[in-house]
Amino acid sequence: MRQGWETFERAVPVDEFLADASHAASWFPAWLLVRHRGLAHVFRADDIPDAPTDAAGAFGALLALAPLEGRGLSDELVARRRALRQLSPGFFRYYIEIVGGRRRGG
Repeated sequence: MRQGWETFERAVPVDEFLADASHAASWFPAWLLVRHRGLAHVFRADDIPDAPTDAAGAFGALLALAPLEGRGLSDELVARRRALRQLSPGFFRYYIEIVGGRRRGG
């Protein structure tokens, strides 16, 4: 976890997806799920904070997206990606960059 946090602090252009003016640290759970989608099974929907922030919404969207990734394109995958994009276009771009890298073997 500590290594993930240090990587997050160094590498992520958080300012690009801080549309909700929340603290950068609130994006760490969503960032972690993008980088390590296997962690999605560790969390439940009620683990998402009640605060109506873009970061919390992105975390929830990723919990729904993680099991759909790698199964091929589906209407549900497209709809859930669209919801993530509406929450935070900047974070969505980051998510697509990471998911695309997995497909290319990166």
